[in-house]
Amino acid sequence: MNPVFLRRTAIAGLILTVLLALDGIYMIVSNYQPDDAGDHPLHMSDGTTVLIAAAILLIVTVVAFMLSRRPQTQVATAGVTPEVDTTGEALADTSTAGVTPEASAAGEQPERS
Repeated sequence: MNPVFLRRTAIAGLILTVLLALDGIYMIVSNYQPDDAGDHPLHMSDGTTVLIAAAILLIVTVVAFMLSRRPQTQVATAGVTPEVDTTGEALADTSTAGVTPEASAAGEQPERS
C-alpha cells in the first residue's frame, strides 16, 4: 500500500480514537444508562462498548502507522543502475538529447564522463 495513504489513515484513525475514547469516558463518568438496557448480567453499558470500539480502532491505527513507517521494497532493476546527472548540464540543452553532431554522424557512441 501507499505509505502516504497509510499515514493519512493512521492520522484519521487517531483522531477518531481520541473522540471515541472521550465519548466513552464521558458516558461512564456521567453514569449514562439507557432505559432499554434490561437486567441481563452480561449487558455492558454504552460507555464500555464505546471504549472497546476505541481500543480496536487504536490497534488498527497503530498497525497503519507501523506499515507506513516500513521501508518500501525496491523495484528490481536487473543489476542496472540508472545514471543521474547532478550537474544540471543535461537540462540546459534538450534539443540534441545529449548526442553531439560529430558522434551521431560517425555512428559512434558519445563519451560519458
